[in-house]
Amino acid sequence: MYDLNKFDEIEDCIRWYPCNISKIDQEVVFGPKTVSLYVHIPFCRGGCFFCPFNRYIYDDKVVDEYLGALELEIKLINKRVNIKNLKISTIWIGGGTPSDLLPEQIDRIFTILEDNFNYKNIEIIFEGIADGSSFNSEKVKILKKHKVNKISLGVQSLNEHYVRNILKRRHHALDAKKTISFLKSKFFINTDFMYYLPGQNIADLEKDILEITSTNINHITFFPFMEIENTPIPGLIKKGKLPKKAGKKTYFAMYKKLLSIMHSKGYYEYTPYHFAKKGKEIQYNINRWGFPQKDILGLGAGAFSFFNETSYTNVHLVDEYIKCVKKNKIPILAGKRANDLEKITRCIVLGSKLFEINKTKFNEITGIDIDKYFKNEIKDLVKKGLIINLKNKFKLTTFGKAFSNEVSKTFYTKENKGFRQPVGADFRRR
Repeated sequence: MYDLNKFDEIEDCIRWYPCNISKIDQEVVFGPKTVSLYVHIPFCRGGCFFCPFNRYIYDDKVVDEYLGALELEIKLINKRVNIKNLKISTIWIGGGTPSDLLPEQIDRIFTILEDNFNYKNIEIIFEGIADGSSFNSEKVKILKKHKVNKISLGVQSLNEHYVRNILKRRHHALDAKKTISFLKSKFFINTDFMYYLPGQNIADLEKDILEITSTNINHITFFPFMEIENTPIPGLIKKGKLPKKAGKKTYFAMYKKLLSIMHSKGYYEYTPYHFAKKGKEIQYNINRWGFPQKDILGLGAGAFSFFNETSYTNVHLVDEYIKCVKKNKIPILAGKRANDLEKITRCIVLGSKLFEINKTKFNEITGIDIDKYFKNEIKDLVKKGLIINLKNKFKLTTFGKAFSNEVSKTFYTKENKGFRQPVGADFRRR
């Protein structure tokens, strides 16, 4: 009845797994967790019609109180996690418009971080508006004092019509050019642009690309415009007060034109949105998308995080955020702890944004043969022309880069399908 000859000897008492152990560096066991730090400064001196992020009109006294709450949040987290032991690899100060703060308030942000975290000689990015006045010599001196080495400027377009009439930016195109000229000898510069705007054509986009590449800055970001709920532009389009966006064919033609000109000017795309000169990539972007993705610890009202296998966002309303930390509560509003399948698919959902998935590396991290486990998904993506499936990797085609969300969403778990990305505008009303 029982074929005992096929069984192993009973002396092997199974107590540990995995058991295929070999020489290992102690840093793997006891080394600090590598983390990107994001700090949200939700204040602007004006509002833009397209902005989906958590932001409020600047108020001097509220900002001062907010910065005190920010430090309280850090200390509350430190009671749960020894943040001095975190290996901070990159810091992004975003918003909002951090450059709108007073010099002493900017100085306070970095003093708080330096007093509570251990880091040195790392990438530190500071966001601002290219309005010709938000940055001045005093602020530059403070940023240099705190070792800020990269500035990310919200430009969106150098076409006055789109800047003022469509996006309702408070700056003019000439202001942006002056700001770039003022800063580019002092910092690594990234500029954020938008395209596929309501009423925009390929000739308009081409002019924007040629103008910004002529500045010879290191890094340029191009985001396709999205109509996001709870922002003004979709309503204006529905009422006929703004023109509709062109169709997907025009979008793809725009993306191909974008790639063509950027390549000719010495920039290459390392995500669907980010273009850099070789060796001038922003590490924060690579940490966020490259698998295995690094944790992001978000601080401040409305900050989003992925930390300790949990995706979550903080309380968004500034007054509620301040009240929460004053009650000695970490200000988490909503979140989801990733289950085992979400941890695996996250590697591809985000990792494909860097245009390829190395199959050997994926197997080492997850223990899964991607070609077998995701056979149908890969077959479907190949059929649609979104990826090329090779022996050691699959990589996105130009079509796949333009429609990279289609690649990512193919690997969503059932529980995540149908959900769009959460944004600040969703939570400001809660």
